[in-house]
Amino acid sequence: MNPPGALCPHTDGEDSGKHWTIDVRFDEYQGQTRARAELRRLGRTSTGVGFSRVGNRNPRVVAIVDELAAARALADLANRLTAEGAHDMDSVTGTP
Repeated sequence: MNPPGALCPHTDGEDSGKHWTIDVRFDEYQGQTRARAELRRLGRTSTGVGFSRVGNRNPRVVAIVDELAAARALADLANRLTAEGAHDMDSVTGTP
């Protein structure tokens, strides 16, 4: 859970200097839309993957299918980052 105000920009005008970018790319895989969410930081890469079925070629439906695949890829990436962070913390401190 995020602390209160966590989503607010810095009010003092200072920036922490940290910036991570996630690249989300789409393709078709076995009749489904596949999204790959890739995060590169600190010399490491983490990737999450999400799928959504393409059942209709209506442009509005295709956009929704892309959104679902992207959301699933981002959720997968979040789970992977949580696991990596817990492993790294355990390696450094001995506690997850």
